[in-house]
Amino acid sequence: MKADKLISKSFEKLLERGKARGFITHEELKKSLGKRNSTPESLEKAVLNIFDNLITLVKQKSEISLFQNHLRNCLSVEKLEDLSLMKN
Repeated sequence: MKADKLISKSFEKLLERGKARGFITHEELKKSLGKRNSTPESLEKAVLNIFDNLITLVKQKSEISLFQNHLRNCLSVEKLEDLSLMKN
């Protein structure tokens, strides 16, 4: 999904970067929208674009490693459960 024209070029660049690395921080989002585009409507469109592109929105970059570790643990548990179901 292409970012809406009402959202800044800076946001479009951030969206591409977010797709590549899998996350965007709150601060990056705020900066990319700028003062002119910091309306509730623009913020809503931006967040919808982020989620539509399966990008994680985090408060700080440090949170992404916690999220990745949690996801890794969940996947490991799921694999173990799958293996135990296969044995039965």
